[in-house]
Amino acid sequence: MPKKKRGPPSKFTQETRRKVIEAITLGCTYGIAASYAGIAESTLFKWLASGRDEDDKTYIAFYRSVK
Repeated sequence: MPKKKRGPPSKFTQETRRKVIEAITLGCTYGIAASYAGIAESTLFKWLASGRDEDDKTYIAFYRSVK
């Protein structure tokens, strides 16, 4: 039987990523982009660090879209 994931659902959804990328493309700061997407700025920085440091293709693609 597979383990069930615990905790709240991830906010790393396609819609949240789209909003962050949209805001940054328009010239917003990371703080404003995070707020627009409904996440904390610290969460955005964790996602970017994951894209920079890990092998998860989704985080890497997000990191490249933002940078």
